[in-house]
Amino acid sequence: MGDDLLKKYNFMKGELIEVKNDIGRINFISEEYITITTKHEDNQNFKSGYKQTNVVISNAYWKEIKFITREELIRVTHD
Repeated sequence: MGDDLLKKYNFMKGELIEVKNDIGRINFISEEYITITTKHEDNQNFKSGYKQTNVVISNAYWKEIKFITREELIRVTHD
């Protein structure tokens, strides 16, 4: 079932989406969930040089996702 959902939604890393009250870029994709980065800040106190706030989106909520990047691309290419 999970693989079918992945094919249906065809998530792309870096894609801008909105779900519930969170807007962010897809950071991780699996059959069970995706994560979106809602905040990214440079911070040299962290080993990576930055810190992030990531939100886990269970596949039960995928049907509520609004694809901001895709909708903008469709609008621009069809105008």
